[in-house]
Amino acid sequence: MKTLLVGDIHLKAQIILPMVEQKIRHLSCYRVILLGDYMDAYNQNRNISLYMDELDYILMWQSKMQVLGVEVITLMGNHDAPYLINQPKMFSIRDADGFIRVKKKLLKLKLQIAFLLDEYVVSHAGYTQDYDLEDWHLTILNENTLEKVDWLDKHVGASRGGEYLSGSPLWADFEQELCMFPNPNYPKQIVGHTPQRQIHIMEKSNFSIAGIDTFQVTPIKTAPYYELFGNGEILLYENDTLCPVDLDWENESVIKKIDSNFYRSGRIAVVGGIIFDFEKWSVTVNKKEFLLTNEEFDIFVYLFEREGKEVLEKDLETEILYKYEKIDSVNDVIFRLNSKIQSVVISPGNKFTFRLK
Repeated sequence: MKTLLVGDIHLKAQIILPMVEQKIRHLSCYRVILLGDYMDAYNQNRNISLYMDELDYILMWQSKMQVLGVEVITLMGNHDAPYLINQPKMFSIRDADGFIRVKKKLLKLKLQIAFLLDEYVVSHAGYTQDYDLEDWHLTILNENTLEKVDWLDKHVGASRGGEYLSGSPLWADFEQELCMFPNPNYPKQIVGHTPQRQIHIMEKSNFSIAGIDTFQVTPIKTAPYYELFGNGEILLYENDTLCPVDLDWENESVIKKIDSNFYRSGRIAVVGGIIFDFEKWSVTVNKKEFLLTNEEFDIFVYLFEREGKEVLEKDLETEILYKYEKIDSVNDVIFRLNSKIQSVVISPGNKFTFRLK
């Protein structure tokens, strides 16, 4: 069956799915596979209304496609998992009631871990040699299988700051894990998860692995305030052939829609005498403002929220730095942060504590 595959959405369904619908009609497709990560985006974890609007829109769109005779397969991503297993992450929505509401709506999407598209295994992040496709991965998640999701969510690979050689089908990094250690039992795979500038199909030996996460948006400090990393391609599958399909993604109107939906202005908080500016990524202490990079600001906030507690290097890698395309070491970011504002004490064993000097 002619099938369209769509990469990580990250609170942009109301922008992306109308474009996908146009391609469904134009190409006469009768199946769409969404590869997960419907939730979370940079600096949006207090934008509660956006989370609810997005989930309502996906549910409505799913129903609309069903009426049109189009099958919609919804896979789960690592950003969706914390809501389903009741374990908030740094990037999760910062509202207890909102967190519960997100879980209920996500369950209505009828999520699953993987889908077999003829010879291709489709999942959010892919199956490395360390993980096998299990029967329950191909079925809609329920309260019984949600317990197993917790195991997948905890198995984060070394390149994403975890303790395992490679990550689970929710976490495997495309270049550093999946393409380095592909599972010989599944030589053909289609995944999202790792941002790509354009659809990347790795052909090696008898392996064919496609990475299709092309919708990443990064906030910047000046107008137009958001930068598109990928070109917004989706993937067409027909008769064992893969073909990238262009969407009308790289244009000014998309940026304007993102800016109207995402939180940007007014993102200032005052806590403990410190002014946090989430738009400029600055902190003001004793009337002196310190301009930080996004990575430095995120680590400053993370450690500030855990003031007095030692934080491990791997926690900062897993919770903060993994989401950046160019990953600096924790020590490099801390060094730059401390050169601007002395705020982090480093203990033996690379343990970090927030302490303003």
